[in-house]
Amino acid sequence: IVKNDFSTDAFTTAFDRLALLGVKVVPQGVPITIEKTDINLRIGSYQLSIDNKGIRIKAGEASGAYYGLQSIAALLSTSNVALPYVEIVDEPHYEYRGQHLDVARNFHSKEMVLSLIRQMAAYKLNKLHLHLAEDEGWRLSLPSFPELTEIGRRRCMSLQDDTCLQPQLGGASSSKRDGFYSVEDYVEILKVAKQHYIQVIPSLDMPGHSRAAIKAMEARYRYFMQQENEARATQYLLSDLEDESAYRSIQNYTDNTINVCLESSYRFVDRVLEDLIALHKRADHPLKMYHIGADETAGAWVDSPACKALIADKTNEVNDTKHLGAHFIERVSHMIASKGISVGGWNDGMGETRVDRMPKDVYSYIWGALPHGAHIQASEQARRGWNVVLSTPDVFYFDFPYEIDPKERGYHWASRRVNSRTVFEFMPDNLPVHAEFRVDTLGHSFESDDRLIKDKQGNVTHQPLPANFKVSGIQGQVWSETIRSDQQTEYMLYPRMLALAERAWHLADWAVPYDYQGKAYSQSTVTFSMEAKQQRDIAWERFSATLGLKELAKLEQAGVFYRLPTVGAKIAEGKLHVKSPIIGLPVEYREGSSAWQAYHQSVAVSGTVEVRAKSHDGKRAGRSLFVR
Repeated sequence: IVKNDFSTDAFTTAFDRLALLGVKVVPQGVPITIEKTDINLRIGSYQLSIDNKGIRIKAGEASGAYYGLQSIAALLSTSNVALPYVEIVDEPHYEYRGQHLDVARNFHSKEMVLSLIRQMAAYKLNKLHLHLAEDEGWRLSLPSFPELTEIGRRRCMSLQDDTCLQPQLGGASSSKRDGFYSVEDYVEILKVAKQHYIQVIPSLDMPGHSRAAIKAMEARYRYFMQQENEARATQYLLSDLEDESAYRSIQNYTDNTINVCLESSYRFVDRVLEDLIALHKRADHPLKMYHIGADETAGAWVDSPACKALIADKTNEVNDTKHLGAHFIERVSHMIASKGISVGGWNDGMGETRVDRMPKDVYSYIWGALPHGAHIQASEQARRGWNVVLSTPDVFYFDFPYEIDPKERGYHWASRRVNSRTVFEFMPDNLPVHAEFRVDTLGHSFESDDRLIKDKQGNVTHQPLPANFKVSGIQGQVWSETIRSDQQTEYMLYPRMLALAERAWHLADWAVPYDYQGKAYSQSTVTFSMEAKQQRDIAWERFSATLGLKELAKLEQAGVFYRLPTVGAKIAEGKLHVKSPIIGLPVEYREGSSAWQAYHQSVAVSGTVEVRAKSHDGKRAGRSLFVR
């Protein structure tokens, strides 16, 4: 390093990754110059030049230079440390490039989270949405509430919920699925994330999906009532003990929604926020955004005496139970904003609020599926003047199966398959155009009408995105109801997350620009031309080869358990033909029970044949396929 205009430790983790790939910083090495430029560039932008004089990186701020170093790593392969002479001028397409990880349903270790951070940075993702609390668990130790992790960190077969929580999807206590992050653990996660230019966005879901917190505070209530200290017992109570409301959440809970009419609920939220702010400050990683979830459960407060009293009080704006959820979200959002923190939440709950009662700086995460009107939800939230982050489940839910195969784990309520190509082919700037080539979960085509639509009374029910509006970014999701180990989590993340990173950073040449005048799309329209499809397919082949020949080998070096694909095969005229969805990975075949052999090209076979993909290091094989 002959020149570095930034701090000496600004790029330590980038050089660590280069060292892992065989390129270390040494006194007599190829000279690298890292310069700070005054040119007004988008955050994360950089210029990289490699020639016979050495390597030069120019950027307006540290993250851009950091990404320039990561691009050097991208140019390398694990078997060759030579670099080409190049001139690269690069910038991110989206400011928000996120990955969500649910550690609440089933816990995932600190080591796995730190590994995820390293890989996110390697592929220029910059937002880690950490889902820390749910019905099934509370995974973050907070100094003000030891009860949250004393009870919410593990599950057991007990109906009392006094020392642990009842399991939902089977299985009691397990060291693989139970646990929590101590204060020291969380601070370490924050520090490591900062070193990798990643912002951690904590989420402690509320008012719905909050059973862990509710049961912990009820246990706290019983403890202090035994001490005859009613004031402390009710100080942070989240449930109206006289509430006789009967409701059922989508996960079949009847007691998982915070009572939004209790002042103690807001005291709890405020104290949680103050603890979070303190932890982030301790790590020198300021809490810039908090994701409240904003889920609610219909009917949760119908027969709550506290809510009836709130509605009867004419001095507030709440006059019926239907608006109680919005009242909570609006009030909590202003609590968050008053502390200088941006507010985030899922679009369904956020959409119940009134814009004039919400802060200005709001991030709405769209989780509607493409066949079910994701473009309508995005437009509605955009017209509120909010930032929109696409979390589209039939593209970005990485807890869905890779393929339509009973051996692949995952939910399939929005799509029966989400593979790397699904993610790669997505056009985030133009949601409705996907109706031209995608189908719903039943394999049926659908129509996306993005024109101005009015009802019989002349009221506008939908209109296109506001002129020149762009979404703030995209985010992959890993929900962990059925993902019970770190290894399973990595299997579901990789390599799909690399395709997410590609779409978050790069605007594809073949992508169809959005029509702000509005248009209807279906499989009978041809806005996405045959020429554009051919360009997309060529780009996918290139990306697939980059994965298979270079990037998956780098994941192996980093100890990441990525998914090896199931290859396709057929026998024609006595010869075996094999095709892998990821180009460049080793492929093997065998006849009957004979030894496995490397497959390079079509080969004569007889009888039953079995084929499979292999990792570059030869230590792992994908699921095999029998060909007859």
